[in-house]
Amino acid sequence: MARSLRLLALAGSLAPLLFQVVLVIEESLQRSFLLSIGFDPMKSSFPSANALGPLGWMQTLNFILLGVLVIGFAYALHQGIPGGSAAGPICISIVGACTIVAGLFPTDLPVSSPPHTFHGLVHA
Repeated sequence: MARSLRLLALAGSLAPLLFQVVLVIEESLQRSFLLSIGFDPMKSSFPSANALGPLGWMQTLNFILLGVLVIGFAYALHQGIPGGSAAGPICISIVGACTIVAGLFPTDLPVSSPPHTFHGLVHA
């Protein structure tokens, strides 16, 4: 059990790095699409815009994986600190759950305007 908790904690700790690596790869593969919707990945980063492109499934999975790993990290944190408060792990789990929801509900185009669909509203 202790080994699996360590692995969960490690995976959750590395999740943001993995997210960024996938994001950079995806932005380089979809650069022309991102430029066509008025977004220049060289000037700023808006990960949600990647989900709208031809390789959008990659960003959707990226968000979902990040959320799952963050929830796993929260679980490992809660289990690894006996007698500790559950408030921190619960808050971290909420962040993970919201990240999963953001992945399941893509943003709207144009990415700079307020949301105008149900998916865009949930994502925002």
